[in-house]
Amino acid sequence: MHLSTFLGVVVVVFCTFGHAANVVVINPYVSHSHFAFLVKLTVILADEGHKMTMIVNELDTSKFAPLPKKARVIIRSKFSSNPIIISVGHARFTFLNTEEHMDFPRPISHKVIYVGVITVSNSSADDLPEDYKQIFDSSKKGAVLVSFGSVAKSETMPSKLKESFLDMFAAFPEISFI
Repeated sequence: MHLSTFLGVVVVVFCTFGHAANVVVINPYVSHSHFAFLVKLTVILADEGHKMTMIVNELDTSKFAPLPKKARVIIRSKFSSNPIIISVGHARFTFLNTEEHMDFPRPISHKVIYVGVITVSNSSADDLPEDYKQIFDSSKKGAVLVSFGSVAKSETMPSKLKESFLDMFAAFPEISFI
């Protein structure tokens, strides 16, 4: 029986090439855009001759709390050692697909390189629609795009939470909120 069939969820399996990776790429987010971007980055580095290992979340622990333990038991019964721990320990660099200042504070190795904003380029600012250019140009101290992604729907937010956001926006009149 396949592991994902047994658990009732899709499991992204990690794979280690060789005995140890030179570079470990960790993707803490389960979304198509993050995964696709990191796959491209990993392929580019692999083409340059680096041994690459990509680690992604296997399960959403908030929805399936007992499943990670079951998955670990099954995986450890098939593999005698933990390849993720070994790969991370031997890696020369670890790329984290997150923004350094927005990530949770924690002790971190000097080998960690944050690549969460690597796709942002200054040249794309010239391609903005005219209405957005006007918003950015008229703002005294900058602009902030507020986005809840495609999963969290702002229409289902409680009114009190929406009012809290509006109060916060009003507290910063020099900043344009989009």
